[in-house]
Amino acid sequence: MDRKACSLQFGQHDPWTLILQNNGATDDRLMSIESPSVAKVELHRSVVTNDIANMQPMEDGLVIPAGAIVWLGDCGTHAMFTKPDRRHVEGDEIEAILVFEKAGRIEVTFKVEKRTATEMGPGHRGMDMSGGTGNGN
Repeated sequence: MDRKACSLQFGQHDPWTLILQNNGATDDRLMSIESPSVAKVELHRSVVTNDIANMQPMEDGLVIPAGAIVWLGDCGTHAMFTKPDRRHVEGDEIEAILVFEKAGRIEVTFKVEKRTATEMGPGHRGMDMSGGTGNGN
């Protein structure tokens, strides 16, 4: 599993995006992400019902088909890093472990990058991601 990461930073609940490439011959599934820098990490999908977007847990993880590149951040998906140990800024690095159904546990280092609402992808446009801080970026 190859991986590359970027993030958005907004306060007590930070949504992250992640690009995953499966170079294997069989499908795999990202089941969870762990990091000592946060209280917990949840995989979410934003689902729009009656023009209202709600986050729902991705209890079955995120499928990464064999030979494919998947963006956790597309179609309203993201990893929510809850209660980070500090306010991370552009350029910070955060240690984490990606837990896959088949590939197992893979240690990674996330590099914090600033993203605009346009770069966040179609599933997050128009959503208030300011986390109550009012800064939104």
